[in-house]
Amino acid sequence: MPGFYDKVAKLSTTERKALNALPWNKRSFQTAVGAPSYCGEKGFSIVEQLWTRPTLELNGIWGGYTGEGAKTVIPSKAYAKFSTRLVPNQDPKKIAAQVEKHIRKLLPKTVKCKFEVLSTGKPWAAPYQAPIFKKAQTALEKRIRKESRLHS
Repeated sequence: MPGFYDKVAKLSTTERKALNALPWNKRSFQTAVGAPSYCGEKGFSIVEQLWTRPTLELNGIWGGYTGEGAKTVIPSKAYAKFSTRLVPNQDPKKIAAQVEKHIRKLLPKTVKCKFEVLSTGKPWAAPYQAPIFKKAQTALEKRIRKESRLHS
């Protein structure tokens, strides 16, 4: 989506190195979440994508006849629910406007569309060198090591 990544804060080399050094098992994670394979933003590891990159998700689509069996009726209404996980430097209101603008651009002229923004919480992250981050990092590393031993 145009503009979605424009203001995303870059991770330092130290932060990327620390993230990718965590005892994280790609295969165990893939099995746990039921993913047939990985895909995502190029240039970033799966750990970076999961923990530090913004996301835009389609959470649900519904409309028309939803029961079992075949139908050839085109529904008069359809719905979709999106969410985003934003990261520092991304403005929630600006991103909401960009999502709406992009989707409206894709719609046929005959389709009416109503958008409702449910939340615009600002993203936050602890500075990598902050004491709270170090405590969280230590706790997370202990938990990951424990999980690794359980799944080995």
